[in-house]
Amino acid sequence: MDPSGGCNFCVRQKFAFERVIRLGIYEDQLRQACLGAKGGRQQALAAALAELQWERRVEAFRDTPIDVVVPVPHFWLQRLSRLHNPAETLAGVWAHNLRVRKSDHILVKAKWTKPQRSLPADRRRENVRKAFKVGRREEIQGATVLLVDDIMTTGATAHEAARVLKQAGAGRVITAVVARAMRN
Repeated sequence: MDPSGGCNFCVRQKFAFERVIRLGIYEDQLRQACLGAKGGRQQALAAALAELQWERRVEAFRDTPIDVVVPVPHFWLQRLSRLHNPAETLAGVWAHNLRVRKSDHILVKAKWTKPQRSLPADRRRENVRKAFKVGRREEIQGATVLLVDDIMTTGATAHEAARVLKQAGAGRVITAVVARAMRN
């Protein structure tokens, strides 16, 4: 998906990432699988979704040479209460398949935010504004970063994370998610 004009939901928005690679629409069985992958010890389900997406979208992943894969992180307090971050599992599979490094420490979520799902679409960008920081700038100078999350709804989280990565020196940011929610 190209957010610069090809997506009816994105046409009036400016994003810091170039495009989105997704497996499908966040509905029906894919929605259930994504929700299941968020649960306790569900790394295997998240990894299976990543492999399925790789099989179906391999050309989209290989379209642009990727230098580093970066998962969207959780805030440290969330990491204490959640057993895993699906974005880290997805990023690990895709980094392995792309034969590039995955870095869990380049992007840090530096402030607590309300869960995006609890907010209306027009408040989500404000909620994540200044939530992310880049810890290792030297690792992304001029690099093409594959930014990974499990689900994209409005694109606010991916936009803010990509904005911070580019501000820190990343040359390009491509986003990959398992599912894209389509809202009216």
